[in-house]
Amino acid sequence: MDSGQWVLVSVLAAGTVFGLNRLRVDGKVNLLRPGSFVTEAELGHPMGSAATFIQFSSPYCQPCKATHTLLESLTAENPEISHVDLQVADHLDMVNKLAVMRTPTTVLLDGKGHVIYRTEGLPRTGELTEALAKVLGA
Repeated sequence: MDSGQWVLVSVLAAGTVFGLNRLRVDGKVNLLRPGSFVTEAELGHPMGSAATFIQFSSPYCQPCKATHTLLESLTAENPEISHVDLQVADHLDMVNKLAVMRTPTTVLLDGKGHVIYRTEGLPRTGELTEALAKVLGA
């Protein structure tokens, strides 16, 4: 095999590893260590008394639109839960504070503003519903 073929095989292998890893972690809801905290003043929007979803989006992001629909359906029937959709370009302070690296990123706060769960990419519905139930104490 000449050097061009080795380069091709290496690039394909690296792409495959990256893609498989992305499938494994994309949308996975992760429990976070205590520490991050968000106030209503920082957020600039009313927070739910029991829980708040903060979604970081960008204008042309298709998974962001699907995430928005999912979060709206989870919050529609419970006035104690709010959903705040922030455009990353307009909220760089929150992007930096919560280390948002891609859209959509969704964080779930408890009623006191503590960041409890986080997911990057389109959230997995079952895991997100389970995380919300744990925050609500159900």
